[in-house]
Amino acid sequence: MSQPAPADEARLSARRTPPQPRSTATRDLLPPAAGYALLLVAAITTHLGALATHLPREPNAYDAQLITWILSWVARAMVDPAATFFGANINHPAPAQLTGSDYFLTSQLLFAPLVWLTGNAVLAVNLTALASYWLAGLCAERLLRAVGCSAGVAFFGGGALMLGPLQLPYNVHVLQHPAFLLPAIALALVRLRERPGAIRATLVAAVFAVGLLASMYAALICGVTALVWATCELLRPLPRRLAFIALGATAATIATLPLLLVLPPYLARAATQVMADPQSRDTLLGPSLLDPMMWWFAVRHLPVDTLLTVVGALGLAGAAWRVPAARRLVLPAVACIAIGKLLIGGVPTALKETFAADALRGVRYPHRFQQVSGFGWTLLVAAGLETIVERWPKRMGQVAIAALLLALVAKEPRLGSGTMQEIVSLGRDRAVHHTVGVIVRENGGGAMVVLPLHGSPAGDGTDPGKEELLEPDAMLASTQHWTPLVNGYTGHQPGHRLLVSTLLRRIHQPAALDDLVDATHLRWILLRPASAWPAKLPREPIERALRAAPAVGRAWDLSGWLLLEIVRRPEHPSWYETIASGRAEQARSTVLGTPLVPLPSGADVGTITAVAPLPIRVATRQWLAPDFLLHNLGSAPWPAVPAPDPALILDLTFGANVPRTSTVVVTHRWIPLDAGPGAASARDIPLRRDVPAGETIRETLVLVAPAQPGRYRLELKLQQVDGARFDGPGNVPFAHELLVVPALRPPAARRVAPPPAGATVE
Repeated sequence: MSQPAPADEARLSARRTPPQPRSTATRDLLPPAAGYALLLVAAITTHLGALATHLPREPNAYDAQLITWILSWVARAMVDPAATFFGANINHPAPAQLTGSDYFLTSQLLFAPLVWLTGNAVLAVNLTALASYWLAGLCAERLLRAVGCSAGVAFFGGGALMLGPLQLPYNVHVLQHPAFLLPAIALALVRLRERPGAIRATLVAAVFAVGLLASMYAALICGVTALVWATCELLRPLPRRLAFIALGATAATIATLPLLLVLPPYLARAATQVMADPQSRDTLLGPSLLDPMMWWFAVRHLPVDTLLTVVGALGLAGAAWRVPAARRLVLPAVACIAIGKLLIGGVPTALKETFAADALRGVRYPHRFQQVSGFGWTLLVAAGLETIVERWPKRMGQVAIAALLLALVAKEPRLGSGTMQEIVSLGRDRAVHHTVGVIVRENGGGAMVVLPLHGSPAGDGTDPGKEELLEPDAMLASTQHWTPLVNGYTGHQPGHRLLVSTLLRRIHQPAALDDLVDATHLRWILLRPASAWPAKLPREPIERALRAAPAVGRAWDLSGWLLLEIVRRPEHPSWYETIASGRAEQARSTVLGTPLVPLPSGADVGTITAVAPLPIRVATRQWLAPDFLLHNLGSAPWPAVPAPDPALILDLTFGANVPRTSTVVVTHRWIPLDAGPGAASARDIPLRRDVPAGETIRETLVLVAPAQPGRYRLELKLQQVDGARFDGPGNVPFAHELLVVPALRPPAARRVAPPPAGATVE
């Protein structure tokens, strides 16, 4: 892995294509460009007819829709003065919601013109992703030619990178970590090292800026790759080393300037949220040379990968045998493989207390650093193949290249093997959503929610048991009207998302609907056709409850869709202001702005009364869901809904770790009155939202009867976690005696009954 000697540099220079007129250079570029285009079209033939209407399901169908929505929002923000770049139309009224995900500015170079021209975001994102594949092959081929590889080896290397890690099967996630950026940056640095100058430094700056603006993940991946390749170029025995350092540093600095315009809102949001720990997933990119069991597994299950690894090992041998191209490629290849493998596991232990840890804190999925390792393996395999071409008879080298190309193509039919999902919101339902936009604009605008949150986006009833998350589909539908949505699917959810999710599950209850209006200024509810709703949650009872709600006014029936107008005037203005200002992320207050502090002495006064009489006889483990009125008679508001810690991600909105310190809860106790049942059981029930002083909240409390029969006293008492006890004058807890009898079925066959039907809207 030593660097080339001057004699090797001379041989290598002889192998490189000398400077050519532009027409000649273009002719040299056309064969590989056409070859990769044909390879790509052949690999995804099964998907060609669906590119205008479908998005890939792999590796995550929801993320594919999220990426399409982000690109659509940014493209709109470029031309619409009313749209702000970061103020994406989800999780209204929280600010800067684009900062919950990536920005994908580089992809706009192709996506924006396509979507402006065609009006079809699905077609535009598919064509942009396919262009990323094609560029990955072409840029890798140009790099390998620049370092002295023969045309056949370079073409194979480009194909290997095009079909490398995270590229298979066909997906639009490649826009989050475009593979073409790595060889493009390396090629720009190679050119700058060979002849340092202002023009080539400008090219480095341009390519590096494109990488930094592709996404957060791409910025880190490109930064690592640029550092590795620049170091390797610096070690080459060429003149003007100081000029290379100065020009390269200047180019990197200039390239970073546009990123500084994008980063501050992301950093500001990161400072207010505790991010979850990264998900480490160390993925095999090549079998360990020292593990015989790994070799046995690879030979049996990954024969082509094993063959490529053997060829990569020949690249190491080629460096020792002074094969010029191999000597050029081995050092950056090994460095990329090692660093990529290290970063796949998350923040290295040695860097936990450094600035690098802060920089990598937002890298939720470090397995994406496979791009760096995969690039290294591509270089190493190209070095091995070049060794075969150099050291073996010419015809044998040609046979080896052809054999590996065939093996690669045979191995990678997976590029077109993934499934595609029809995006009906931008297809057959497009006119419905356009009409929704017209109605909303003509009636004063306002925020909207689309229900249900889970169901069938196609709504064809062909698979009533299948449920999918529908929030990404609603976001894509919003590209037809850009009405703000009170919820959404994004990488890092705002602090109030859990509150909104809780209220949306109970939106058919008038009290929950009122709270949602107060917190978000909800103006519109759009119900999907009945066929889109899951079997366990039919639309009819939800629709009936909403139509009867005092907050709901006019309704529009739109080809099976139902648009409902909210006519209730919002109350609790401080709630909306807290969320809209971004203060809902603060740790020392709830998401509605109530301070998370112990209640002052004497301010902890409240009563609990049942709305309707409770039964006096229940079965063991029976679910009860009675309504209670909780009246705050004190002088201070009751805090109840702090932001989750760590922050929620994507659609993982339930089961979150919500800190309860200083929140007011209802303590639920079953106290046995007989000698047999045993000790009393207790459980804290959180309130759905904060309760201002002097206000009464109607709360449905889900209770579960004890497992042992007997006489019990059910007690409900207010309490502040690690704070006020609510045991002073004026407090009125709730108490009720019940007889718990055995259930009809024997315990061995009995299952715990579900909560009452219709308790939540999913």
